[in-house]
Amino acid sequence: MIISFSKIKLLINNSYVILTELIDNKWSSSLERKIYKDFKKMNKCIVNINKYLPKLKKQIHDIKELEMFNFDLYNSWLKKQILSPLKQIEYILTRNLKLLEDNLKNINKQIEISNNQNHITILNKTKYRNNLVINELIKNKNNIEKYISMLNV
Repeated sequence: MIISFSKIKLLINNSYVILTELIDNKWSSSLERKIYKDFKKMNKCIVNINKYLPKLKKQIHDIKELEMFNFDLYNSWLKKQILSPLKQIEYILTRNLKLLEDNLKNINKQIEISNNQNHITILNKTKYRNNLVINELIKNKNNIEKYISMLNV
């Protein structure tokens, strides 16, 4: 069992960069696919961490030379490596969700005032795509929040 903190940190940093680009309203299919792929990998890594971390802590507690191990330092390191970047991702996700929800409101207003059926059709497609992205981001934000709470234990 190998817990790759560096891999998680790299995924978190990549996701942060992509989400920051997305805040500037540069949503594109390629960026969406990339961020979803990164989240899927990140979720898998964090699930493994949460699965093996209690076993690792127990093994460390069982070591005879326990006084040689500094749990405060270990917990501090763990939070610095994983928890802080996850909180940054959560913040960026929240900002992106707000922007997308605002965009959805604008689309709905445009649909209400438009008389052009072609324009309404395009707006409805945009609205549908926007809703798909919002739902996916909410799902990932919930996962990140769950992992943050697990790591805070």
